[in-house]
Amino acid sequence: MENLSKQIAPTFESMVRVIRSFTDSGFNAVPFENSWTAGQVARHVQLSICGMPELFKGETQPSDREPDEKVSMVADVFLDFGKKYESPESILPEQKDYERDRFLSFFTSYADEIASLSNELDMSQICQDYEIPGFGPMTRLEFLSFVLFHTQRHVLQMENIRSKIN
Repeated sequence: MENLSKQIAPTFESMVRVIRSFTDSGFNAVPFENSWTAGQVARHVQLSICGMPELFKGETQPSDREPDEKVSMVADVFLDFGKKYESPESILPEQKDYERDRFLSFFTSYADEIASLSNELDMSQICQDYEIPGFGPMTRLEFLSFVLFHTQRHVLQMENIRSKIN
């Protein structure tokens, strides 16, 4: 599988680009019934990934398997754009208006931080402090794949929202 660290900058540049493509009001506009706004999608992504730097720096153990063993499983789930999933309650965004600029700042600095950690840390180590339900213990590399593929999924969702409100 392609070196995942090379996908960090393009993934988050895409997120920043799609957020910038919205007007302030469009960022918080409901595109159709039962849909999140772009602001809610951005908040959902932020909630889902904001703890990863701490997870990467947390307790780990050496892996007894290939460090990218679950990357394809993560890709199969999050890059299957034909499937819809219910968000875990812990990362559900509030129904409110969100400020675009805060997300632009967050995703820009987040990309730098996660890229730095992926270059500094042994990505083959299994993280001990958290498991994504259904995936079991994962390496830092596999968690990075979650960060990237989940973000890519929601960039597409935000592009679809933009096409409905513009």
